[in-house]
Amino acid sequence: MESLGKPPIIEAWIGLRFEPNPDRPPWTGEAAREFFSRYSEQFPDAEFEAERRVALEGGSLRELPQVVRQEMAIRKVQVYNRDRSR
Repeated sequence: MESLGKPPIIEAWIGLRFEPNPDRPPWTGEAAREFFSRYSEQFPDAEFEAERRVALEGGSLRELPQVVRQEMAIRKVQVYNRDRSR
């Protein structure tokens, strides 16, 4: 079997996760845009991954549950330079 030696690194990923602070507002698309706008010259392109959370209440075989709360939560943001090399 042939040894690969030291193959080049094609892509590296660094991920950071923070516990939500109940005393702060949730991380919204607007908050993410504001934060990443500081780096827009270096990383002008971005992809957002979000999820919609819906809380329901009540409901039975005869009656549909009622939506009592909806919120959009940002799960992931990736920023890139134009040619996606960084």
